[in-house]
This record gives sequence, C-alpha cells and structure tokens, in this order.
Amino acid sequence: REFKDHFEVHAALPDAKASDVNVKLDDDRTLTVEVSNKTANAATSNSQAGSSSSTSEEEWGQYSQTVQLPAPVNISKMETEHKGHELIVILPKA
Repeated sequence: REFKDHFEVHAALPDAKASDVNVKLDDDRTLTVEVSNKTANAATSNSQAGSSSSTSEEEWGQYSQTVQLPAPVNISKMETEHKGHELIVILPKA
C-alpha cells in the first residue's frame, strides 16, 4: 500500500518464524523477501526379527518474492514487523 510518506508491504508467511525471514532492499526500489525454513518429518521405524532401525528426516523449504516499488525509499529507515503469520515492511519514501 502507498501512503503519503511511505509504502507498506504485507506478506503472508504461514509457516515461517521471524528468524526464517530475510528482507533486503536493492537500488532503493527493489524489495526482496526470502524465507528459508526447516521442518521435521515424522520418524519412521522398521522392526524385523532380531533387528530394528529408525530414521527421521528434515526438509528445507525456500522461497522468495521480489517487488519493484514505484518510487525510491530510504533504506536506513526501513522497518519490519512479524505479527503472527504476517510480515509487515514499512518503507519511508526518499
């Protein structure tokens, strides 16, 4: 959303913690949100006569979204908030 003195970008990130999220701004106009998170799958076990084994797996998920802003912004004053499953990025106009 665009306001008189800033832009506000909202992103739904249902499976991401704040520590999984990287927000970067290139050339005062290109905003990129990257998410990289690890999830554990259920452990499996296998038992046969006289032996047993078990395994557990972890999966990594990564995705990113890049947005071109309509006007330059002040990188040093960029703010981010992570509320529940939503990321909010506030970008003051330059």
